[in-house]
Order: sequence, then structure tokens, then C-alpha cells
Amino acid sequence: MTANEYNERRVMSGALPQSVLDWCDELGGVTVYQGAVMLDPIDGKLGPATQSSAERKIAEGWAPRVMLDLSHHQDDPDWRSVESAGTQGIYLKATEGGTYQDRTFKDRHRAACGEGLLVGAYHFATGATVAAQVMNFCTMLDSVDAGGLRPVLDLESYPAGADASAFAFKFIAAMRDAGHECVLYTYLSFWVQRLAHVPLPAVPLWIARYNGALYDGNAGELLQRNYGDQIKAWQTTYQGGKWPGVPGRVDVNLLTADGIEPFTTEG
Repeated sequence: MTANEYNERRVMSGALPQSVLDWCDELGGVTVYQGAVMLDPIDGKLGPATQSSAERKIAEGWAPRVMLDLSHHQDDPDWRSVESAGTQGIYLKATEGGTYQDRTFKDRHRAACGEGLLVGAYHFATGATVAAQVMNFCTMLDSVDAGGLRPVLDLESYPAGADASAFAFKFIAAMRDAGHECVLYTYLSFWVQRLAHVPLPAVPLWIARYNGALYDGNAGELLQRNYGDQIKAWQTTYQGGKWPGVPGRVDVNLLTADGIEPFTTEG
């Protein structure tokens, strides 16, 4: 182990609670080096790799189960290593708006499925019409074999003054009419600004928050109170995490004790 590798890790003095050791060990993040117990920062900005952050994740019900999401911004992964690391599922960007299609989607979808991974697609929403965006997304979904995961509506920005909630309901309904049951992804901050005053569709929710535990503070507590049963994934880092098989940095997502099941096409 190099000095830099050593310094990147949090050395824990004294005995760690067994719950923390078990949780981190299952994620792959406990190392004993020269008699010291260290928690590895393999989850990047998932939070400082300390006892307290691990305990908070345990208290909030997050399992040591990781789902990844990628787009053309990342270099091609070594899919065999990704699968061997215990990755629960992979989401790939497929489309954006009414016309854009990610050039890496089809090849990566085929390669990841070939290694036995569960694979899904996500659509980045814009102000284009619902019909145009659904058609664009479904065209890409129909171009590959089913990967086992539900498609995702990525709603993290929307034109000022437009009704983002109404768009979400219409998009998800149109996708259902086309034979696809969706998941809804958004940021905590976007929910506060644009969605907190209205209901959300009754689908699995995937929420991003990078500056603390998901349910910290007034906004986090309100989110948990209103949608805790629907929330099935927490994106803990924006291209700041590390994961075996993925060059550079990648989005890392924790799952609840339900694991990947709420995202499967049979869920």
C-alpha cells in the first residue's frame, strides 16, 4: 500500500461497532493494515468513510448494495469487473428530450447484459412535448433486448414556469400505455423547488443528494415523511465515486433493503 493510498483512508482507532464492520465489509470497504482497521472510501463522495457516516446510512435503512448509472461522459467500463464487484444493476443514459440519443447506449447495453448484469435505460427530460420525448425514449428501448430493469424518467430540470409535476404524470402514463412501467429520478433540491407542493406519481423513486444524508434537515425529513415508502435508491455522488471496473469517477447509488427488486421489470 502506498502512502497516498494509506492517506486516502480513514484509520479507525479502537473497536468499531460490529454493525459498521459488517455493513462496510459487505460493501467491500474494510481493510486491516498493520493492525489498524480502515474504512475504504470506495464510495467516493457517498460521505466521509467514517464510523458516523456508516452508522447514519444504517440508521436510514440503506443496504450495502450499489447500483451505478453511466452516460457517454464515462469511458467504457470493464463489465466483467463491474459484475464481479457485486453491482446490483446498471442504468445507462439512452435519450434526452425529443431527439437526442446517447451514442454509447446500444453497445454498452449489449455488453453489460452479456456479462449477466441487470441493465436499464434513463431519459433526461426537457421542455419538448411529452409525445416527442416518449417516442424518442421508446425507440431506443425497442432497439435493444430487455435488460431486466424498468426505464427511468430523469426529471432534474424543467423550463421555468412550466408544470414539472404534470409533465411527470403525463410522461409516466404515456410510457405505461406503451408497455413500460417507469421509475422517477430527481434531485432533493429540484423536489423542494418544483415538486414539494404537489403529489408525485405512485412509482419507485430514486433521489439524488450529495451534501449530506438523504433525510437530513427539514427538506430531507419532509421527503421521508411523504415518500419514504416509495424511495428505493439514493444517488450519493455526482461522478465522484469509485467503483471496480469503471475508469475514473462514476455515480454511485445506494439501495434500500429491498435491493434491486423495485427496479426490475417484474416489480
